[in-house]
Amino acid sequence: MKTPICPTCGCSLVRLGITKESAVIQKYQEEEYLFCCDGCALMFEKNPEALLKETNSLVVCPSCL
Repeated sequence: MKTPICPTCGCSLVRLGITKESAVIQKYQEEEYLFCCDGCALMFEKNPEALLKETNSLVVCPSCL
């Protein structure tokens, strides 16, 4: 099970109850990213490469959802 994770803070959007329709969405290098809030989306704009490197390999356990 792959769950969307905010690329800024690493929070599981599923755990927060945020659907794709209610998430903040931004495109970066032709890819769409979902964020838990506007603040995380703004922080992402400042340094997307570092944040993606930091959160890219995060996995959320489906049992913990």
